[in-house]
Amino acid sequence: MSRYGDGVGMYRTHLFGSPMIIACTPSANKFVLQSDSRFVLNLAPRLPSNRGHKEVESQPIRKQRRLYLQTLPSSILQASRRTASWTPSTIYSWVFLVDLELILSIFQELLFTMHSSVVGKQRPYLDKSWKQGRRYVSTSLVVMWALYYLAKHPQILQKLRDEHMPISKKLKGDFITYEEIASCKYTAKVVEEVIRMANIAAFIFRTAKKDVRLQRIPKGWTVVCWLRYLHTNPEHFEDPMCFNPDRWNEAPKTGSYLVFGGGTRICAGNMFARLQLTIIIHHLAVGYRWKLVNPNVGMSYLPHPKPADEVELDISQI
Repeated sequence: MSRYGDGVGMYRTHLFGSPMIIACTPSANKFVLQSDSRFVLNLAPRLPSNRGHKEVESQPIRKQRRLYLQTLPSSILQASRRTASWTPSTIYSWVFLVDLELILSIFQELLFTMHSSVVGKQRPYLDKSWKQGRRYVSTSLVVMWALYYLAKHPQILQKLRDEHMPISKKLKGDFITYEEIASCKYTAKVVEEVIRMANIAAFIFRTAKKDVRLQRIPKGWTVVCWLRYLHTNPEHFEDPMCFNPDRWNEAPKTGSYLVFGGGTRICAGNMFARLQLTIIIHHLAVGYRWKLVNPNVGMSYLPHPKPADEVELDISQI
C-alpha cells in the first residue's frame, strides 16, 4: 500500500488478465460499497462460483434479509437439538456435510410455512437459491476455525464454559432460547473474533458503471475491496494475528470491520451466521472436550486458508 497508494487508499494493477483497482482503506471500501449508482456487483473474475449475476441481482437484499431474520430463532434452535448429539472428528468435513443439509433444510421449510403469504411468487427463486447454496463452505470454515482457536486457547474455552454451563443447567435439556443467546456477552466477542480471523470473504468485487473522476476509476474497471487487509492491519486491530476476544470490549474503528460487506448488498445472512456459530459453540462448550491431533500442522491456502488436516480433533463428551 505504501508503494502503490496515492493517498486515497487505492492503487491500479492487473489481475486475472484484467485491469483492476485495489481498495485498501476503510474510506475507500466504504465509498465503493455504498455507491450503487457508480458501481455494479461483479463476481471474482475467472474464479468458480455457484452464484450468478442474475441470482444475486434479481432480489432486493433488504427483503431477503428481513425474511431470514424473522425465522431465525425457531429454525436454528430446532436444528441445534439435532446437531448436539454429533461427535465429529474432523470438524471441517463434519460441518461441510451437515451444515446446509440439516440446518438450512429445516430453515427453508419454516421460511415457506411461516411466510407463505409473503414469499408467494418468490418461491421458485428461493428454491433455486437454496439448491445452489448447498455445500457452501463459509459456515464450515468459520466453525472449523472456532474449534481450532478454542483448542489453541483453552483459557478462552473455559470462559465460554463458565458462561454456558449455568444456562445449560437451567434449560434441563430444553432448547436454548434467543434471550439466552443474547445474554452471552463473552460468547458474542468470541464469535466476532472468530469471524474476523477466519476472513471468509477476503475480497468483494465491483465494476465501475461510469468514470468516477474523484477516485480516477475508469468506466468498466473492476474494483477489489480488500477486506482481509482491513481485518489484519495493525492500524485497525492491535496485534491483528492474535486471537483475542477481549479486543471487542471496544467497538472497532469505523469502516475497519466489513466481514459481511457493506452498503445495500451487505450479506443478508450476517445475523444468521452469528446465531449459528453461537449455538454450535454453546453445545460444544457444555458437552464436549477436544484437542488438536496435529497442533503444528501446516496451512493450505487454496481455495480458502485452513490447516492442512482440516482440523482433525480428538473429541469426547464431557
